[in-house]
Formats: sequence, C-alpha cells, structure tokens
Amino acid sequence: MNSFEFNKESFKITSIIFRVSVLLVFFLLCGSCVLHKKKVSFRSEKAFTVYLKDSIPMSVDLMFDDSNKPLKYYAHIFAPVCEEKICYPLVVDVSWDLLGNFDEYSLPIDSPLTKFDHEVFNKEDVDKMHKILSDKSSVLKFYSSQDLVDSSETKKSSVVDAITGATNKTLQSSIVSGAVHSSYLLWHIVNGAAADSILQHTESLLNDSMLTQMLESNNYHYQYYALGKIPKDRISDFLPAVIRLVGTGKEYVPYFAIEKIPEEAWMSSETQQSILNLLNQVDFKIQNQVINKLKDKRLTEAALDKLISNFGILKPSQIIKSLDTIITNQDILDYNLLLKLACLLGNPNAELTEKVYDLLKSQSKNFPDLEKITEKYKKGTSSTQEEK
Repeated sequence: MNSFEFNKESFKITSIIFRVSVLLVFFLLCGSCVLHKKKVSFRSEKAFTVYLKDSIPMSVDLMFDDSNKPLKYYAHIFAPVCEEKICYPLVVDVSWDLLGNFDEYSLPIDSPLTKFDHEVFNKEDVDKMHKILSDKSSVLKFYSSQDLVDSSETKKSSVVDAITGATNKTLQSSIVSGAVHSSYLLWHIVNGAAADSILQHTESLLNDSMLTQMLESNNYHYQYYALGKIPKDRISDFLPAVIRLVGTGKEYVPYFAIEKIPEEAWMSSETQQSILNLLNQVDFKIQNQVINKLKDKRLTEAALDKLISNFGILKPSQIIKSLDTIITNQDILDYNLLLKLACLLGNPNAELTEKVYDLLKSQSKNFPDLEKITEKYKKGTSSTQEEK
C-alpha cells in the first residue's frame, strides 16, 4: 500500500469515527431531552408520538390556555443532521396551531442553528427559516435527501477534512443558504407526519366549544375549517358567529360564511338587520354578495330602513339592485321610508332616478303628498331637457 492509499484509507476511517461519535452523543443526549425542553407557562398534556427518520421518537404536546381551552401543539426536536462527512445535532422547539399549521420555532441559547462549516444563523437566516417552515406547498416536499446537492459542483469544508456537493440550484430559494440539510429536515418534521397527526388529534377533540373558539378567532385557517365542520342542520346554533365572519373574516372566509347562512335565516328580522349592519364594514365585493342574497327576499320594515340608510355608502349600481328588493317589499313601505327614497331623485344616474320615480308614483295613491314630489321632479327634468 503506497502512502496515498494509506492516507485515503485513514481519512475514511477518521470520517467514520467522527460520524459515529456524533451519533453516539446524539443518542446519549436524547435520553435526557426532556430536561432541555422549553419551559412554557401553559398547561400541557402529551397528545401523541411520531418518529423522525423512522426511529427517533418525538413527543408532541397539546397546550391549553388559561381557560383550559386547546391553544396549540408543541414539540422539542432533537435530531442529527449529517451533510456528507459533517454531522451535528438539530435542537429546536416548534409549535403548531390546532390544525397543524406551523406557528413558530425557538432555539436554545447553547444550540443555535448553524450552516456549512458550523457558521451560526444570523437574523436574516432565522427569519428565512420561519418563512420556509410556514410554506406548506414548498418544493421541498417533492425532493428526497439525495437530491439536495449537486455532486458535480463541490466545496471544501474548512472545519473538517471533507468535501460536500453544492446546493441543487432549483432549491436555493427554498432553503437557508449553507443549511440545505437542516432546512430540508426541519421542513419535513414540521410539515410531515406531525402536522397530519395534529389535525387528526384535533378532530378527535372537536366539539361545540372548539368550533365556536375557531369561529371567533382571527386565524382564517380556523375560520374556514370551522365553517366547513358545522353540520347543516345546526347552523342556527352558530349563526351569530357565522354572520360576524361576513364582516370580519379573513381572505375568502366572508364569501364562505355568506353561503353558509341558510335560506330560512335570511327571512329572520334579526338576521337581516345583523347582516345589513355590516354593509359599512365590508368591501364592495362583499356588499354585492349581501345585496344579491337579499334579492326577492321578504324583508321587515326595520330591515328596509337599514338598507335604505346604507345607500350613502353604496355605488349607484348597488342601489339599483337594492331598489329591486325594496320594490318587492313596497307594500310595507311607510311615508318616512318613501321620503328617504325621494332624496335619490337628485342622483345623476338616470336609471336609478327613474326607478325611484316609478316607485314613488305608484305609492302616491296611498300617500298623496308624494304626487307633489314626483310632479316637481318631472317638471325639473323637463326644464333641464328644454334648456339642452
């Protein structure tokens, strides 16, 4: 055996010893991982156990708030990360929401996340890792650990006598630079079996109290999930919370909430007024959804008053649609409501004013004073046309 072969063989043996040593330290420490768990101020109980890399147990706890309601899930992660000949333990505390969506992670002071050559994460790296872990649709889900590096490009470590492949270029935006294996492993721990088991565990605990808690939260994942879990024959039990989401729901939740309100509920005076009270809180699209839902509905006098009172914040096209609903209910219009509508005769939108004029004209037989208003409007219109 020449000197080159001897040195090569010695390097292999040294590398093997190094990796075995790291793993031995890991398994020795793992037995006392509970001692290093992040201290929390909430009551918690063990929910289930999942296995990392098919053999390393990770206990996931369910935490409760001061009212003893489920708050979130938590786990202390202690797993080995090996990049070629370089191995080190990954130590991190992770929490998820009640549906298995990543919440946050924190690091022990004495075990910071590191990159290639044991370079400690800076703030930018820490923030990027949070963003990576929050992305359930990351391309990392489609890659195996063998695909993470490009063996055709290499770089040498300055810490140990080893060479590693360069990061696969298609993954560079989906990992923390210099920490491809840590990014990959942690993403799969956070968004893999643990997340699925969390959702299953929450569903096993689901009850009216938890549904209400989710509906009343500011988490749109909770809002959408809870709306989908309310039985069709029990919507009325959760109706106030559902209506509230029309005005305060996040993302696409308000649209889903509107569709969850059953037809019979739209006939209730309380429901009508509750929803119409939201018109000045929601955007143009949600206003349209509400107005469309009211079409052909039998409204109460109080609801008609509320609808007309909101005309000041609506666009002409929305008022025209609303007038169709008002005309459907014109038999219960009183004089004061008709006077409010008469104020629209000065609107520059011709279709709108014509609709109001026709309505007032038809009601003049019940309220003679309306005849004077309509005649005055007609004369004014004729004079304007003559001037033109």
